[in-house]
Amino acid sequence: MKTAVTGTAGSRKFAIVWTNAALTADTAARVTFEAVFEEATGAITLQYQSIGTAAGEKGASATVGIENQGGLSYSFNESALTDLSAIRFTQGTI
Repeated sequence: MKTAVTGTAGSRKFAIVWTNAALTADTAARVTFEAVFEEATGAITLQYQSIGTAAGEKGASATVGIENQGGLSYSFNESALTDLSAIRFTQGTI
């Protein structure tokens, strides 16, 4: 896992990147993804790369999303992720 901050005050982006991360249920399966937090807009973007064809790599045993008081998810235990995809949450949806 790596982190990075880009931009200048007021429009910075903070990224947390997981590169070639192993899945708990299948350590042979690996995925690369990141979460990007935008200071200016409050948006949160989840970006996926190296998502293979295995159900676990596509999120079949994962919850994808963010949580607030009411909960906000994109998917729960379903193969909803694809390679080179992104999911963006904006302040109107949080």
